[in-house]
Amino acid sequence: MYTLDDQPGLSAAALARACLVTPQTIATVLANLEAKGLITRQPHPWHRKVTEVHLTDEGRRLLAQADTKAVAIERRIADGFSPEERALLIDLLARASSQLALTPQQD
Repeated sequence: MYTLDDQPGLSAAALARACLVTPQTIATVLANLEAKGLITRQPHPWHRKVTEVHLTDEGRRLLAQADTKAVAIERRIADGFSPEERALLIDLLARASSQLALTPQQD
C-alpha cells in the first residue's frame, strides 16, 4: 500500500517487482485489498492489456492510520537502545535487507 500511495497507477507486475514478490503473490494480495475496498483496478488509458492499481480513499485512510501506529511502535523500540546501538541496528537491518534484494525470490 505504501508503494501504491507513492506511485499510483502501477501495474500488478511493477508492484510485484517493487515489493520483491512473485506476480502470483501480488495477485492474491491485490484481490484481497480490492475485496475490502482498499484499491481499485482500471485499464491503462493507452495499453489495453495493462491494468493500473490505485488506492481508494479508504485505502489511504487505513494506510495513514497504520503508519501512525507503526511510528509509535518504532519510537518505543528505539527508546530501548542507545544512539550507538540504534545506529548499529539500522546498519545491520540495511545489510539484511540488501541481501533479500540479491537473493532470488522463492515465494
